[in-house]
Amino acid sequence: MANIMLENLIIYFIYKTKGYITKRQLVCFIYLADLYMVKWTEKQLTPLDWRYSGDLPYHEEIDNILNKWLDQNLLRLETEGNTALMILNQDNLDLDRIKFPKSLDLMLDNIRTEWAGLTKERNEALQDYIRTTEPIQDIQTKSHNNLGQEIRLNLKLERKKLMKELGI
Repeated sequence: MANIMLENLIIYFIYKTKGYITKRQLVCFIYLADLYMVKWTEKQLTPLDWRYSGDLPYHEEIDNILNKWLDQNLLRLETEGNTALMILNQDNLDLDRIKFPKSLDLMLDNIRTEWAGLTKERNEALQDYIRTTEPIQDIQTKSHNNLGQEIRLNLKLERKKLMKELGI
């Protein structure tokens, strides 16, 4: 699946955090970007069919892109303690292609500003917040008997919740 928007989001978040981002954080940031877009516009940024298997949302396409970039020397991993950080090899990557509309740029920067950081507390807060999103709450209440089973997330539930809160 070739997806320029997904690639651009990956580049954006790694570049804007100056490489101080883990893969788990990156996946959460992209999930939040998709979730917020659905919440406010009814459309995802990416075509990812988000999954959940009892921990956090994920999609294998993010891994595929990261692994391809590692192989192509567009990305490298650096360890800091027990943490693997992602660093873009900017000489090999066209960063000028990342041009988002101002409203999207502000939303993405808000995600980064709110949740970036490598402390244990910051990461736990991000993961706790992700678990409070409506798609995950829905799965947790409906599928407590399906432990370990992969389940598709319905991001539109976040918009439904918003509409209900607004009385629409």
